[in-house]
Order: sequence, then structure tokens, then C-alpha cells
Amino acid sequence: MNYKYRKLIILFGFLFFPIGVWLNNLFNRSNTFPPFLVVNLACLIIWAVISFLIKSEKISDTSILLHMHAVPAIFLIFTVYQEFVTASFLTSIGRITQLYYLPLSWLTLPLPKNSLSLNYLSSFLTLISFCYIGIKCKILFTNYKEISNY
Repeated sequence: MNYKYRKLIILFGFLFFPIGVWLNNLFNRSNTFPPFLVVNLACLIIWAVISFLIKSEKISDTSILLHMHAVPAIFLIFTVYQEFVTASFLTSIGRITQLYYLPLSWLTLPLPKNSLSLNYLSSFLTLISFCYIGIKCKILFTNYKEISNY
């Protein structure tokens, strides 16, 4: 995989930040409750579709998983640092991580969520799951196309 392609895949990791800013503004400026579940489901489906479109025979599954989840992993590390080292989310890094994971915090894997880090870890694992599903769907789709051509 060439360098430009890697940068593009990593840039997809920033997809959720503007969505989180939009949801935050919608929640704070209006008296309505934003459609968090719909947005969360749409984000997860888009994440799977992106991994489906990126997957090719030249790119390994591991490479896609690592590059697509570099940015979410960094935000997760920031959250763990904020919660366990500084014990405060009042800094700008804590605010940014909250905005990043806001569209992903509603439909997550069932982990005990007594801390923000566990909630974001659950969101991160859900992202990995949907990415993996997209990759495997591409492999099944490609194999089906090859079989149907015979």
C-alpha cells in the first residue's frame, strides 16, 4: 500500500469528529433530543462501507484495521490519560475526545460502563467489529463474483 493511500485511510478516522460537533451543537442549541441512535447506526454502517470499499487483494485485512483505527485509538488513549492520570475532563483534550466519541456512544458492545474510558473502549471495539464485517463482506462479495463468472 502506498503512502498516499495510507494517509487517506487514516483521514477517514476523523469522520466522527464533525458529526460529534454537529450533535453537540444540536443538543445545546435546541430543546430537542438529537437522533443519537440513528446517527450512531448510520456512522457504524458508513464505517463498514468504507472498509468494504477500501479492501482489495493488494491490501491486507490487518493493514486496513490498523490504519482505519489509528485516530480512534489516539482519542481512546487521550481519554484513558484524562480519566486515570489527570482525573479531569475539563481540559481541551477531554472535550475533543468527548466530541469525537459522541456519535458512537449509543450502540456499543455490552461492557460494564462505569467509566468513560470503558464506554469509549466499547465504542472503539464496536468500530473494529463493523470494520471487520465490511472487510469480510468484501471478501465474500469478491468470491461470489468469481464463482458466478464460471
